[in-house]
Amino acid sequence: MTPQTLKILYVGTTFFGTCGSRREALERLGYVVIPLNIIDYLPRRSFLTRLQSKFSWGPSIANLNHDLIQLADSCSPDWVWIDKGIYIFTETVRHLRFQGVFVVHHLTDDFMYNKRQFRHYLSGAKYYNAHLSIHPFHKHELRSLKASNWVRTHLGFDPSICCPPFILKSAPKYSTDVIFVGHWEEHTEEHVSFLIDQGVNIKVWGMNWKKCRYKRHLSDHYRMEWIPDSEYAQAISSSKIALCFLSKCNRNQETGRSYEIPAIGTFMLGERTEDHLRLYEEGHEAEFFESSDELLEKIQFYLANETDRERIATFGKRRALTSGYTYFDRIKADLANLLPLYSSFRDSHL
Repeated sequence: MTPQTLKILYVGTTFFGTCGSRREALERLGYVVIPLNIIDYLPRRSFLTRLQSKFSWGPSIANLNHDLIQLADSCSPDWVWIDKGIYIFTETVRHLRFQGVFVVHHLTDDFMYNKRQFRHYLSGAKYYNAHLSIHPFHKHELRSLKASNWVRTHLGFDPSICCPPFILKSAPKYSTDVIFVGHWEEHTEEHVSFLIDQGVNIKVWGMNWKKCRYKRHLSDHYRMEWIPDSEYAQAISSSKIALCFLSKCNRNQETGRSYEIPAIGTFMLGERTEDHLRLYEEGHEAEFFESSDELLEKIQFYLANETDRERIATFGKRRALTSGYTYFDRIKADLANLLPLYSSFRDSHL
């Protein structure tokens, strides 16, 4: 089947973040993509809407599911691709499946961490035709839900965000020795607090840092806000070292930062995992750590050794740009795994 003959109804935050990058990759590959943007149903302008978003239930969520079914019935897609389907009811997926639509679910989070948030997905998992996940352990966990066709995927980077034609590397707002861009978790705060105690010049950007235990201690170092895509490369480039902490709640072995930081051309110091060691050669294309002491030691060494730091950043960028780490490359690999499954599904419905 050629791309031009495959119509995909794409459900998610289709013009935002990594979901938007995946949608754009499908379009670049030549597929007909019809977006259904869940943001249209969950604008954060009222308390009621925020409650519906939090509990995945209410009039807005019902309208989303109704419109998804109506749109699928009217445009007759070959596939429905659902990105993080926490708002999609079991009955909706079952309807699509029994209408002869190939239903794909894509997930970068860990559905076992917050089962309440993922209750619709967990209930309807068996009705999806394929499950794309960055987590290898989901293969067994999905099987226990009577779901089939787990496909390993990976995160990546969007060149339009990470590799713009020109990056201003000295923005005072972001300028620092060490930067971390990401949400708060307890273990991340412990590392950051330790570095502050040791006199490291560090800035932290991201959400939920209001949860940190040592607010006064960290108050001069963090900003509770996301960095917009248009400034992301500038922010990372304005630091000498960019940290890549991984979510323990999400059981991550990699994250978007694993690809974005090297692609931007900044020295990456990340947690040592099997995936990170597979992605980059340690000491040549990136550096890794396991303990706070090792983290501090490597920060101090590479801040004092600019030549080594820039050499590793250069080789890290080369690795990121030439190893199939873009979202376009990721989607190509995903489709290579999904198309045979779709062919079998289509043959069974002839």
